[in-house]
Amino acid sequence: MKFELILNTSLTFSIKMTQITKTIMIKQDIFEELIKKKEEFDAIVESIELMNNSEVKDAIKRSKEDIKTGRVHRLEDVS
Repeated sequence: MKFELILNTSLTFSIKMTQITKTIMIKQDIFEELIKKKEEFDAIVESIELMNNSEVKDAIKRSKEDIKTGRVHRLEDVS
């Protein structure tokens, strides 16, 4: 069975299970907290994906080496 969460700005969300759709009414503050938690979760997932990306890992390693060897510029000097 497939679940799909559909968020609407009208303070409702639906859970769609294949052919069945249920609508649940919730308070605005709870809805806003749900949106906040979803955004936090998305940020965590994105961070995990980035840290597992070999190109990103290589770029971070090169940046650390640049800092170690002094290949850096002061922000005031480049802006």
